Amino acid sequence: PPSSGNAGVLCSELVDFMPHYKNTLKNAIFREVGTASSTPLAGLKIVVNPGNGAGFFFNELLRDLGADVGNSLHLTPDGTFPQSSGIPNPEKKAMVEETMRACDACNADIGVMFDTDADRSGFVLPRNIDDTGVKSD
Repeated sequence: PPSSGNAGVLCSELVDFMPHYKNTLKNAIFREVGTASSTPLAGLKIVVNPGNGAGFFFNELLRDLGADVGNSLHLTPDGTFPQSSGIPNPEKKAMVEETMRACDACNADIGVMFDTDADRSGFVLPRNIDDTGVKSD
């Protein structure tokens, strides 16, 4: 059937898939980290930058798993994408630089950026990682 217009499929109620999605992501992290701990990310400092887009929920998810996300940026969803951050794009130089500055300021282990609908992400690592992958202070 058509998905829009007068002949479109109409839903009788809102279905919130977010709790299921969050739980699926949590289970994937538990599985990949391979620990029985309820906070497998404890001790990690992560800067999340969803750029006021849909990826804001990752901040709560990572916090629930024990990560310190206290220096995250642009967590309030705002479809107008304020001028200060603009349209979120993890490949955009300004977004990468802003996330790197936030990571440097708090000595984060990693920074995570998301695009508008959080189907793409980008990562920044600290500048003090050596060739063997070891972080120095």
